[in-house]
Amino acid sequence: MGASPPLVSVILPAYNAQTTLGATLASVQAQTHENLEIIVVDDGSTDTTHDLVVAVQASDSRVRLIRQANAGVAAARNRALLEARGDWIAPLDADDLWHPQKLARQLSRLTLNPSAGVCYCWSVDIDMASRVTERRLLVPLFEGWVYDELLLDNFLSNSSSPLIRVEDARSVGGWDTALRDANAQGCEDWDFYLRLARVTPFQLEPGFLVGYRQSDTAMSRDIRRMRRSHALVMARQPASCTESCPHALRRSVALNSLYLGKLALASGRPFAAIALFLEAVAHAPRLILTRPVLRDLKTLVLSRARCSSAGQSRGDIMFADLDPNLPAMARNIIALRGA
Repeated sequence: MGASPPLVSVILPAYNAQTTLGATLASVQAQTHENLEIIVVDDGSTDTTHDLVVAVQASDSRVRLIRQANAGVAAARNRALLEARGDWIAPLDADDLWHPQKLARQLSRLTLNPSAGVCYCWSVDIDMASRVTERRLLVPLFEGWVYDELLLDNFLSNSSSPLIRVEDARSVGGWDTALRDANAQGCEDWDFYLRLARVTPFQLEPGFLVGYRQSDTAMSRDIRRMRRSHALVMARQPASCTESCPHALRRSVALNSLYLGKLALASGRPFAAIALFLEAVAHAPRLILTRPVLRDLKTLVLSRARCSSAGQSRGDIMFADLDPNLPAMARNIIALRGA
């Protein structure tokens, strides 16, 4: 008789998430890997989030509900990490979606490298109706000890992508609540991944298995706060870890400015986008001329123009209908070190 499948603890913080949480929970319940505990932390919601989870809990004993006073997303995740009984944790934001095979594929991939403590996958952007608005053509292919690559860019993209060994998550202290205390929320995930990258190898499951929901009220849309958050995270990186790439922090600032500029452009703020692009050039003048960056910017500008002219999302493909195995091109962040 074979060993039982590993228990995965899904970590799901929720704050006033009544609009999207039902669909998010349904995508967890639909996982082909069924040995789950689904820990929902209601972080002081004032809407019907609690009632929604109670209703789901009544028909699915895997769902556990924890209520706490509002303390922020990092504290909510840490509470779930403390309570987790699984061998692996799978963070999931309350507005994102998973492909049904997401966890099963990641667990299978980890058998190829048992020493890896993190397995990530690719994601697509979705709108509030769960339509795919952008599929990233340039995707990361980094595996192994990825700290240098991760220092330049948070290539995991979002908090709903990785599957993480619980021992490693606890050994690095979970998510840092100090960023919220400093009014610098936004890079908690990146900070967490950087600490993980110093203690364990990463593994990639190559598939578009996460629907990353975009909205104008998302935390990442607050560009000033995101910049503060990035600055604090970069400032705490130990010098001993950045010596292999002396200009890594400067280039990380440039890449982050490009990312924030794309967010500004996508949300209809062209002047803010131009300022951020110029800031990126000031930090790394040749960065803007590298092929991956030019291709990324061209794709975004063209897609923004099409969205504006059509007045709606680019496509009518629902995330549930997306083929997760669509082809993609490698994103060569390593080449940017010489920019």
